[in-house]
Formats: sequence, C-alpha cells, structure tokens
Amino acid sequence: MWSFLLAASLCLLAVGHAVAESCNAYLFPQSVTDLSVATVRVDHLPILRDDDRCPAAGTKCEGKAYLVRGNQVLVTGTQGRYRCAAYWSGKRQTTGWVASDALTPAPMPALEGDWADTWKRVQGDAVLTIRRRAGQYAASGIATYAVQPDNVRTGAADGTLRVITSATGAIASFTQNADDPTARCTVTMRQVGPWLLVNDGASDDANSGCGGMGVTFNGIYQRRLRKEMPPNR
Repeated sequence: MWSFLLAASLCLLAVGHAVAESCNAYLFPQSVTDLSVATVRVDHLPILRDDDRCPAAGTKCEGKAYLVRGNQVLVTGTQGRYRCAAYWSGKRQTTGWVASDALTPAPMPALEGDWADTWKRVQGDAVLTIRRRAGQYAASGIATYAVQPDNVRTGAADGTLRVITSATGAIASFTQNADDPTARCTVTMRQVGPWLLVNDGASDDANSGCGGMGVTFNGIYQRRLRKEMPPNR
C-alpha cells in the first residue's frame, strides 16, 4: 500500500498565498483550487498537532505521527514555514502541520476514472453521488455530524456539476439555493489520482448553507466500490 499525504496549504513553493488558519481532519481541505504534489526529502518528518500556539512552537507540538523519505504529499496552504497535511495510510487519516522545507515538488498523479461515481469520505460520514444525465453531470450529497448518538445533524445538497478545465487541472462545483445568500451551498471538488478532494467553504463549525452547526462536505473521498488503496510506487 502506498502512503499518500494530502496537505491543506495553498501552494508548496509560492509566496503570498492564503494562510491556513487551522489544520484538522474535520475541515481538511480548506481549498481545492491551488494544489501541488511533493515528496518528503528527509528521513524523519514529524506531523505537528493543531493545538494552541502550534505549529509555531515547533518541537513542542510533536506527537507520535511522522513521515519518512519518499512519502508523497499533496499541498494546498501555509502558516509560517509549515504546511497543513493530512496523511492517509491504510484505513487511518492523520492530519497536522509539516515543515515545508522538507518537501520537494513532484508530478501530479494520473487521474483514475471519470467524475461520475459514488464517492465516500474517508474521514467522517459523507457521500457524494455524481451521475451523467443528458450530456451533463448531476451531483448530490449528504453529510452528517453526530453530536451524540441521538443527536445527528444532517446536511444535503444537489445541483448540476460545472467543470472548468485549465492548464493546472479541472475544478468542478455545484450550487444549491444559488439565489439565496443565506441558504446558498457551493461544493467545489478536484480529482487527484484516485482521490476526490472536496471543499464547501467551511472554515469552522458554524452553521452554513450546506448544513447545521458542525456539518460540512470538506474532506478526502474515494470511490465507494474501491476495496483497497492504490499500491505504493
């Protein structure tokens, strides 16, 4: 199995991109528009926690999780000299900050299949379904957030998927309640290798047009019928 790191920072090498305010699995990724792939170039790279005063406190933020030389990463945001990273290995996603100077640019992985499929979020309960209809894509999704076993908040959205292709890749999105600013829900997504990265604009656990407090479509998704992660390369 390969180990794939997905990072939530807005650019690996460029300066002046948006700052990532937080780095946790619940809100990752906070952007899908500026993505690049990199490879870890050091033998041991700690993944820092998203606690108070982190990642600025450096080694005081270290936990047990770390990366090793050769692990591939996808980066999209920054805070100081750190990138926000979500590491997926086997059935576990670990999210935290990593030092940007320990990363080297790498090519984007080839896409695996069309947009149309049923995609399941690997961290938390959310499903996106994309179907071809009359030459277009129709998208729908449902996401939940369990406060308690008997208190589960739900969000749902649907619409026509619009795909915009550029030299840096294709970005797709759909919007529900486009004419109502108080209820508008826009879900934006991008395919990277076997993954679908999704963002609905959530930056905290407040209410949004996509659902009640704590509900978001943000996340890393995989095709629902996929039984295993892609092999290491």
